[in-house]
Amino acid sequence: MAWHYYVECDDAVHRISRLTPLNEYTHNAELYVSSQWFIISREFAEYIAAAAKGTFVHEYIKYAQHTVVADESFFGTVLRNTEFCTKHHNSNFLHLQFDRWESDMESEQRDPRKCLSPDPNRCGRSPTTLTIADFFVLELSDDLFARKVRILIFIACYSSDE
Repeated sequence: MAWHYYVECDDAVHRISRLTPLNEYTHNAELYVSSQWFIISREFAEYIAAAAKGTFVHEYIKYAQHTVVADESFFGTVLRNTEFCTKHHNSNFLHLQFDRWESDMESEQRDPRKCLSPDPNRCGRSPTTLTIADFFVLELSDDLFARKVRILIFIACYSSDE
């Protein structure tokens, strides 16, 4: 995976250089991509929040601080390269649905803000926006959380004969 260093200037994001790949040979660690939506233990949260000098998370923050979409690799990389890897229960109770890859869309339909890759055909996908029509799917799942949900406000009027 190629990582690029970005800066924001003049209301735009500019790629200015390529980072040394993070792998077992260059940094004695592997890069992992994961969901940024998951449940973590208090111990792992405290480890990340403290980011104490000399820890993997402290060094990785310095490495990834100017990358785009760092959150999708941050948690997985920190988790897999620390002692927390064997302590994590891999269930996030999150309902996600995906409808199509950004690269499957016609170029004029693509949102240029979603992909800063040098090759727009390598862009990823975003979760489907769930609506009230998806309620029964959500109700039947064991998930506690859902992402992306279009919030619709329903006003119910109740009348009482009393």
